[in-house]
Amino acid sequence: MRFLNQLLSQTSSQLDVSQQLIGCNELYHVPDTVAQIQIKSGRGWVTVNGHDIILTNDQQLTIEPHKAAVLISPLNKKPLLLEQWDRHNSKSIKPL
Repeated sequence: MRFLNQLLSQTSSQLDVSQQLIGCNELYHVPDTVAQIQIKSGRGWVTVNGHDIILTNDQQLTIEPHKAAVLISPLNKKPLLLEQWDRHNSKSIKPL
C-alpha cells in the first residue's frame, strides 16, 4: 500500500493536477487550459458545448481543445471537489 501511495503521489506531481472546491450554489467555469476533469467528491452537472452530463465520484471527462465553455455546478445542495489537469500535460492523459 505504501508503494502505491508513493506512485500515485509521484504521478500526480508530474501531471500538474489542481483541485477546485465548488460550493453548493456556485457555477464554475473550467479554464480553457484544462484537458481533463475528475470528480473526487460529490455529483456535478457539467455542460460542454451545450450538452449536459452528470458526473459522480471518480468519473472523468476529457475536454477536447477549442470547445465552448465548460461549466460545472454541484448537485444535491452539497459541495463538489474537482481535480483538473492542464492541457500542456495532456499526452500523459488517456481519453476515456
